[in-house]
Amino acid sequence: MRTMVSILACLITTAVAAGPVSPEHLIDPFVTRSAYEAYCRQIEIGEDEDQITRMLYEDYVQQLVDLQTESERRATEAGADRLAAAYEGRGFMGSEELRETRIAVQRSYTKNWSDTDRLFEELVESTAAMVPAPDPARLDRALGDLRRRIVLESIRRNGQDRTYAGDGLDVIELLRTEELDGLPSLQDVIVQYATRVNGHVESAASAERSALIEARIARIGRDNETSMSVMRGRIDRWRVLHGLNEWAIESVAYVLGTERGPAFADAWRVRTRAEYFPWLHKKDQADLIFDWISANTDEAVRTRAQAIMDSYLPRRDQLRREFETLLLLARSDHGFILGERVLESDPDSAELRASHLRLTGELSLLESRTVEQLEAGLTSGQRAAARRSSVD
Repeated sequence: MRTMVSILACLITTAVAAGPVSPEHLIDPFVTRSAYEAYCRQIEIGEDEDQITRMLYEDYVQQLVDLQTESERRATEAGADRLAAAYEGRGFMGSEELRETRIAVQRSYTKNWSDTDRLFEELVESTAAMVPAPDPARLDRALGDLRRRIVLESIRRNGQDRTYAGDGLDVIELLRTEELDGLPSLQDVIVQYATRVNGHVESAASAERSALIEARIARIGRDNETSMSVMRGRIDRWRVLHGLNEWAIESVAYVLGTERGPAFADAWRVRTRAEYFPWLHKKDQADLIFDWISANTDEAVRTRAQAIMDSYLPRRDQLRREFETLLLLARSDHGFILGERVLESDPDSAELRASHLRLTGELSLLESRTVEQLEAGLTSGQRAAARRSSVD
């Protein structure tokens, strides 16, 4: 028994970070431990029930692991092993057979969804049944919050994809991260946002999940018409969430500006930009080299590096803002997700794609020149150490 508890504990620890099952199988959305605990608090499950809720959650996780085993079996039946052999040179498939088998494997994953949804419903219902005097309104709000949290969190896992533009942004989770969710003056905004976004997520979650498989299959089959259709559906769902997020972001900025001053409102807006485009705002090579210099060199070298960064950062921020504006405009006004492969031969998006390519090049060139300037003040040994640190 103790061994089984240890195994489950390991699974749950993994689940917090990435889920207990492979994303490839699309056993999603997954209820993380933190999301489940928040749901339990919200419906006022007492601390004396912790052992029961822990068992319910452990059982949920174990059933998901079992479901992946079944999913692997179905994928094998569809030809996953033969595909692996072909890719590794241990077997041969013609191009058409290869394409058809890849599609069959992808379609096998859709059979996981009914069980994924059933397990979610069973977890929620079993937990809610423990509330001694249930308040239907409280239970409904908690269920909506839980669904919103896990669905948008699932989408945010793709935040380093260069086509991502806030598709999974959750303003309430961002407020919680910034420790602003407890401000009394923001409670009306939070309640209105939750009501609206919870409803949107409930209606859009199934289509969002289906679109992942449809997009994969369309790419495999080189079906541009379906790829364009999937892209437009993604944009339609994004427009709704984007509108609600923009309203909430500006509402929060207004409150912060009124109570704490314009600098706080501006800092909040900057923070949300990084949430819309995490792939664009992650530390680049210049940041990483500068970090090494700051920690490992003498004052003269640090002062020189700081002057270089003081010149670099405003220009980079300007280019990033241009990039963000272009990406949002392409979606909202033109119906294009720049970076999608299906647009590569689309004449209607040519001008936007040219701007996208130009900004990509300008950012890359600015970064590489800044790295050269930073490294010019280092010895050969320091340069090697700084470069190693930037890829560790």
